[in-house]
Amino acid sequence: MRYLIAGFILIQTNLFAAILNGSFENDMDSWSIKHDWYAKPKDAGLSPVSIVEKEGQNGGKALKITGDGKRGLAMQVMPAYPGQYKITGWIKCQNLDAGQAGVMLEWMDTTNKWMRGDWACKFSGNRNWQRFETVMT
Repeated sequence: MRYLIAGFILIQTNLFAAILNGSFENDMDSWSIKHDWYAKPKDAGLSPVSIVEKEGQNGGKALKITGDGKRGLAMQVMPAYPGQYKITGWIKCQNLDAGQAGVMLEWMDTTNKWMRGDWACKFSGNRNWQRFETVMT
């Protein structure tokens, strides 16, 4: 079985913007997971996304995406302003030989036109809890 477990936070360095419920202690509050457009091929369905108890990096809750050959996604949408953003968190993955797991920031303009996506981290294979940190402009 392939899976990804993650916890993360986004902080802008000169203004404050943060992921809400980045520890997942409030279950899926502020996260959305029903994004059928993300399935590939189009009608393949999505991987199950859940909050798991006692599997977090310090024994707390964590987001878990069970791959099984499908794509999975949990996301938040929030306003972003020009500047630098520091993205930190923890990620763990198992049996991702043919897939990848990671955290991506996607940027859209005020008309909701997609501009680009930047990976804060991206992993495959087997990886125990690993902290990641990156700064993006």
